[in-house]
Amino acid sequence: MKIGFVVTCFYDNKLRPRGQEFLDKFLTSIEDHVNFDHTVYVVDNASPYDLSISYDKCKVIKINEHRGITNAWNIGVLESRNDSNIIVNCNDDLVVTESINTFIETIANHVHNDVSIYGPVCNKEGVSTPHQIRSGPGKSIIETTNEYALNGFFLAFTDKFYDRFSVNGNLFSTDKKYSICANENEIQERVWKQGGRSFILETGYIIHDKQRGWQKLL
Repeated sequence: MKIGFVVTCFYDNKLRPRGQEFLDKFLTSIEDHVNFDHTVYVVDNASPYDLSISYDKCKVIKINEHRGITNAWNIGVLESRNDSNIIVNCNDDLVVTESINTFIETIANHVHNDVSIYGPVCNKEGVSTPHQIRSGPGKSIIETTNEYALNGFFLAFTDKFYDRFSVNGNLFSTDKKYSICANENEIQERVWKQGGRSFILETGYIIHDKQRGWQKLL
């Protein structure tokens, strides 16, 4: 089983001066905790300077024009789909814990993994997604379909899900309405109408710093 982590970055000395630090912490946590064969696809969303990456399991994809976060997501996910069984689309201001391995195993063994999108629990994801706040990993699998969408800071799905729900190679909407915002709601609401499902997996616990400085660019 091969895992593809897609992490989208934008760094600028004024807007996100700690951007390289966030990415370094994220990659270190991946290196320290992920037990599965994996590649990290780092999508540099038109940063004004180059990233410094020493982790040898990374592939950097440089975008020359900033056209919104969903465009960058689609580019990274499409690249990851070529050799990944499970794809994890995530922010760079995260730290994964040892529970990431149980989270991945839960997805691999889930009976509905061909039609489902998955999210972990988190330390402080915020008032917009209180349903994902926990103090640590647990065992529950909580379905949220048609109630509330998972937050887009960390969304996981299988290659089978991608093949079923992507449109012209894009999994996330690139309509003007959604081109700037992350719009994790759009993908879930769309697939729910087509038999898709969404699940919170308490087996995965992610630490989130919530550093959104790049949004000031838009």
